[in-house]
Amino acid sequence: MSDETVVYLARHGATPLNLEVPIRLQGNQIDSPLAPIGVEQATALSEALSHVKVDAVYSSIMRRARQTSEIVAAPHRLTPRAVEGMQEISVGQWEGMSWAEIQTRFPVEFKAFFDNPAAVPYLGGECYLDVLARAKPAFESLVASHPGQSIVVVTHNVVNRVLVANCLGLTLERAKFLHQSNCCFNEIRCRPGGIVDVYSVNNDRHVWNWTKPKT
Repeated sequence: MSDETVVYLARHGATPLNLEVPIRLQGNQIDSPLAPIGVEQATALSEALSHVKVDAVYSSIMRRARQTSEIVAAPHRLTPRAVEGMQEISVGQWEGMSWAEIQTRFPVEFKAFFDNPAAVPYLGGECYLDVLARAKPAFESLVASHPGQSIVVVTHNVVNRVLVANCLGLTLERAKFLHQSNCCFNEIRCRPGGIVDVYSVNNDRHVWNWTKPKT
């Protein structure tokens, strides 16, 4: 039997802050539940993954990810487990603010972060390198625990970006360009020796009703 581990790395469904226009930042200090639309997105993700073999479901410790994972796990009759280290990035003093407000109130800090989020943290929070330092060991531990199996891991926007960038061999400066829709998934296949194939990034066709403009 193959010892390849298939990981469906998903983002949680939308929360009320995700749906505001303009959106407001939601790091790891605001532990919001899913909005009704977020529940619908999680159901669509669950249906998209209902026909694939899933041996275990994991999530970050945050409520929005745990709620999404419970919906995804249901068709497989699995109980999801929350994992430390996978929580969303800390956005520090910018929690709950829009980017327009941040740019107006903190122009110097905003520019420094925007130019290099890999090394420059959100004001009072974390940078992408900080997230990778805690999320990568957690990710690798899950992979090592499931040789020859398939797992779903529900995390967050920035967590997904840095993990996918790392799997693709990209610098973390490029991670900000890896869009992650609510309830998208990335299919990552890992083999012993650190060999990784990324089969898809930001697969969100199942939630296009909520992520694409209607024509």
